[in-house]
Amino acid sequence: MAPLNDESLWPCCILLGRVLLPVSDQEPWRRDRRHERLRAWEIPVDEAERLMALFMALTVRTTARDKALSTTDLDSLPLQTVADVTTTKTDIELLASLPNSHTTVREEQEAALLRLYARQGGQRSRWLFQLGIEVRRSLTVLIQRSQNEPATCGKLVRDAVEAGLDPRP
Repeated sequence: MAPLNDESLWPCCILLGRVLLPVSDQEPWRRDRRHERLRAWEIPVDEAERLMALFMALTVRTTARDKALSTTDLDSLPLQTVADVTTTKTDIELLASLPNSHTTVREEQEAALLRLYARQGGQRSRWLFQLGIEVRRSLTVLIQRSQNEPATCGKLVRDAVEAGLDPRP
């Protein structure tokens, strides 16, 4: 199998990032608690959730590249492996996986904001660490919820489709 190329990999990663929170928030109280934590950390909720989607996309991309996965392997990538990367890679290592060009203005703005936070240090850098914890928390929910089928990136997409989510920009 040929390794994933950037043209096919990044859109798959963006899709996974966009469906993570809605799929993990099957119980509305999960979203409410996340919002409470974000407000306690003084992170704007809308901004945080957009950055969490990008953080997830970068984590999946970093994991896929590190493991030299093929196109067909991405569906079987365990969410536990992705969750582990959220805590083992630094912001800078994840940012190294950010593509040079983006498909939407929104994606470009989110990428610029993520770069800015990583460079600023201080509270903004702490925000990125906390957002990584929230991404891991959402992944853990999906892993624990998955009983009949292994928790994989492919299952996350199937769960999103079953929930009627449209992850496109």
